[in-house]
Amino acid sequence: MAQGFVKSCDDQNRCLEEVGNEYFKDLLWRSFFQEAVTDSFGDVIRRKMHDLMHDLAISVAGSLITTLNDKKRNIHEKTRHVSVVDDCEAIFASSKCLRVLDLHRRNLELLPSSIGKLKHLRYLDLSSNRNLKKLPNSITRLQNLQTLNLSSCYRLEKLPNSIVELKHLRYLDLSWSTNLKKLPNFMSKLQNLQILNLSNCFSLVELPRDMKELVNLRHLKIDGCNRLTYMPRGLGLLTNLQTLSKFVVHKDPFSPHSSGLKELKGLHNLRGNLAIQNLRHKKDGA
Repeated sequence: MAQGFVKSCDDQNRCLEEVGNEYFKDLLWRSFFQEAVTDSFGDVIRRKMHDLMHDLAISVAGSLITTLNDKKRNIHEKTRHVSVVDDCEAIFASSKCLRVLDLHRRNLELLPSSIGKLKHLRYLDLSSNRNLKKLPNSITRLQNLQTLNLSSCYRLEKLPNSIVELKHLRYLDLSWSTNLKKLPNFMSKLQNLQILNLSNCFSLVELPRDMKELVNLRHLKIDGCNRLTYMPRGLGLLTNLQTLSKFVVHKDPFSPHSSGLKELKGLHNLRGNLAIQNLRHKKDGA
């Protein structure tokens, strides 16, 4: 969805998630994928790709996709998707046409500022960089970025306010960023954001107060965020919301910034599980 591969159909009653699920089922039926494992909600959590299909995909992709390592350190001018295996971080800036950059498990402490040269980048995977402390200001030059994966960046303590410059960002994964304490309120300016994954951010104490401005948000995952004390006011305006794993009731019923249970009335598209925390502190169950 974040990369624009799932298109809306004429049937207004079908959401993008349902259309995407049909795509997957079709690929599974055609043996592109195999041995799909689903959870209790029917969502696919594991699948395999047939070896022959994988080889065919690599062959068709040609120079569009490459992996950098000690044996291969040059990027073709037509390359759009790069995975970095060894310490080749400084090389990727030589290709300005990249769309996808995979720096998964590179143990980076600092992201090179030269990443700002990749102005066509749409997908950046920095997950499991356990020593990554912060993002450089140059990341704001990635004006076309749609997906940013910062999952399991344990030492990441905050996001720069300048992240609001990523106007086209649709998917932001911060799950397991266990030192992340607060999100900048300016994040509410990311109005194209569809998925915000904050699962198991154990230190997170507050969500952006103007979260109601994220009008396109479809999935808000906050399970495991046990230090949250309230939900921001206006949450009921996020009518596209389908996933809300937890709702935290403020212990002070007169808090000017907290959201009341009555705001859940407007969230008609919610699916799956919803846990309500501190319910005993709220007298009105409306």
